[in-house]
Amino acid sequence: MSIARLLKFGIAVSAFAFFANPVESQAITYNAASEFSSTKNPNGPWVYGSSTKLGGALKPYVLIRHDKLDYWHGGGSFTTPNVVHNGSGRVINAAGYLKFPNGAMSFHPGRYGDYSIIRWTAPQAGTYKIDATFTGANPYGSTTDVHVLNGATNLFTAYVNGFGDTWSFRSGNVTLTANQTIDFAIGWGKNRNFSRDTTFIDALISSVQPPAPIGKAVRDYHPSLFDTGPAISHIPGSDKIFSAPEPSTLMLSMMSGLAGFMLWTKKRLMGR
Repeated sequence: MSIARLLKFGIAVSAFAFFANPVESQAITYNAASEFSSTKNPNGPWVYGSSTKLGGALKPYVLIRHDKLDYWHGGGSFTTPNVVHNGSGRVINAAGYLKFPNGAMSFHPGRYGDYSIIRWTAPQAGTYKIDATFTGANPYGSTTDVHVLNGATNLFTAYVNGFGDTWSFRSGNVTLTANQTIDFAIGWGKNRNFSRDTTFIDALISSVQPPAPIGKAVRDYHPSLFDTGPAISHIPGSDKIFSAPEPSTLMLSMMSGLAGFMLWTKKRLMGR
């Protein structure tokens, strides 16, 4: 076998070895509290705002207050409606009685019946699961109605009645299209009063099957190695999607494999 043919064979072997062991894509989890931003709204897939009705048009908050806690709010009485987060690194006693653990997130309805909403927008189509926990935060007794909505469709409603009263929601698989929205909303509650309604929220959205990266499929990947974007592949009969690294990573891996093959070839030829 000529050296040229050996080199071609080595390149083919290196590429096969690389793609025969693809990197499995990882599921993505979005966390409303840990991804909170005190400088941007919208913030990635998250936006904080208010609406006069559930599933209605969202009016994003444009005002931010920094007073130990970070408040995105609508500018109404007592900075309500709002979304609040404690990113101070320590426990904060707001107003001397409302205890905020570090990293905690809360929201509060508005004086005139408007809902405070934390909205997540699906960055791409996929199957997701939604987890939400709502807990009365005010020692004087939070009384609120809380909701999880898929667009305008209500997935969950509960009434928080009192300090420490907790309600949780865990969805099954939810199929979403790109730009479809999930709302976490809070209203006045059964007493129809907005006072002392601070309610903690923990909200997680996790992809069930990892969304396919934007790029070309491995089976169709014929352009130059310098083409941009990751590649994806699906093994027939499998429910798993795999992704190949960026072209620069692919090039390094193939060069490494080729170098090893050339060393083996050299030793073989010298041993003749």
